[in-house]
Amino acid sequence: MNMRLENVSYSVGPKYLVRGVNLSVNPGELSVIIGPNGAGKSTALSLLSGDLKPSSGQVFIDGAPLSDLSYGEQAIKRGVLPQLGHAGFEFSALDIVLMGRIPHGETPESDRALKIALAAMGQTKTLNLKDQSITTLSGGERQRVNLARVLAQVWSDKEVFDEPRYILLDEPISALDPRYQIDVLTMLKSYCDRGCGILAVLHDMSMAAMFADKICIMDEGNVLHTGAPKQVMTSEILSDIWQLSYSVQHIDGGLQPVIFNSANT
Repeated sequence: MNMRLENVSYSVGPKYLVRGVNLSVNPGELSVIIGPNGAGKSTALSLLSGDLKPSSGQVFIDGAPLSDLSYGEQAIKRGVLPQLGHAGFEFSALDIVLMGRIPHGETPESDRALKIALAAMGQTKTLNLKDQSITTLSGGERQRVNLARVLAQVWSDKEVFDEPRYILLDEPISALDPRYQIDVLTMLKSYCDRGCGILAVLHDMSMAAMFADKICIMDEGNVLHTGAPKQVMTSEILSDIWQLSYSVQHIDGGLQPVIFNSANT
């Protein structure tokens, strides 16, 4: 059971945004895609979520082709947090989170939907914002509210998920200060501990090294390296991909990628 891209390519005209990509999201695992701008990270996530259709290859979820499932069936199995965008509608923060229960046939007025939405907002520390218009929130607040919507969508009352659920996140901490970045990634790891499979696109390599179980490094539409952080986040690999001088420090059993001599590269 997993979500995966199997030899997937996606092109716009003659240009390939991803080419022959194999990538999996496994229950109980936090996977992180890193790579330079234009590497194909967001495109790969959009293909996995079903927002884009492959030019070739196939996307699977729990052994079934994603294309065989209706949008409603897909929405029950996986939640998606896209990159932070403009908030154009006067919904309250709570209204946004309640939308996560729509695929489950629950109306915003239902007791169960409200209970789950409030619990999800508690996990993202946004309960104090529940009556506020989404248009008045800061970027970081909106990011955490929309993450609560995704959590409400894949919610399980059980300590361990009895069916595979997946969360796909495109830059989920980009607008957050360091405290909330750590809070969010720690909370997501707790969902992996309960059996959820999570894939996040991150630019912060320190956070990726700190929290990821598996790192996928992409460049020019290809997955070049996949493995545990200690396997693939080496000074040589990072320096080669980003064309910067990286030194990877080993501190208290973890990794800390550091850029040095950047003025001379």
